[in-house]
Amino acid sequence: MQPDPFAYIPPNEITKPKHAAITAAEGAAVQALAAVLMIDPVKGVAAWQGDHAGHSDAKAAYADIARVCLDLYNAICEHAPESGDRDAAERSVRLARMCANRHVAENLQNGSTLSRMALENIAAAGMMARAAVALGSV
Repeated sequence: MQPDPFAYIPPNEITKPKHAAITAAEGAAVQALAAVLMIDPVKGVAAWQGDHAGHSDAKAAYADIARVCLDLYNAICEHAPESGDRDAAERSVRLARMCANRHVAENLQNGSTLSRMALENIAAAGMMARAAVALGSV
């Protein structure tokens, strides 16, 4: 029988470290993407005026974005069991990467819709991965 996907399943001794690892990777991704996209991760608005986190060319920004997203993706794959929720988490990380890359490619202004979408998808990835952990423990 499938567990109720709307019931709160608190972390336990086994899942607590998995939740913590995913949350840490999510937080690191938010901080790093915010730096590359030049937005305040809390306020969601411009944090600094200038080029992309000091990158003189887009290739460096793309590399940073890919590294950050891959780190979160790897944490999800390591800690979340295979499920629809994990699939959604993986897709959200990929969508965050695509939004961030497009923000850079189009040289958009600080706090663009795409930069906010990138951070929102990182948050969604973390939530879906933790849901996979929780539901997989029942």
